[in-house]
Amino acid sequence: MKKIWMALLIISSMAFINQASAQKVTYYYYPDANVYYNPHTHRYAYSDNNTWGYYDNLPTTYHLGKKYVTIYGTSDDDEIWRDNAMHREKYKNWDKKDVKRDYRQQKKDAKHEIKEEKKEVKREVKRED
Repeated sequence: MKKIWMALLIISSMAFINQASAQKVTYYYYPDANVYYNPHTHRYAYSDNNTWGYYDNLPTTYHLGKKYVTIYGTSDDDEIWRDNAMHREKYKNWDKKDVKRDYRQQKKDAKHEIKEEKKEVKREVKRED
């Protein structure tokens, strides 16, 4: 009986880990154009006459440079633009080295946090033994 409970606990823990990692969706934000791109769905999010939405193509008036920032959402249909004012302010000086350095550190910290959460789940499972 104890083995059955342990197996169920491990399976549910793994499902939790998979669910947590599956909830992160990557978007690329192009600060110069104020456009988001979802590489998974190949769709763009931008404001068209002050109405945000997802579109398959960009108008010819939009020009994306090589510089983008990785933004994380929770689903492919996420309204990633809801934090647009914050993104515009945060990345308005994206060419500056200190902004890039801060961004790289934030990204590194986020990865470390995810690893630590996974380790904690594994520790919890071991404690149950």
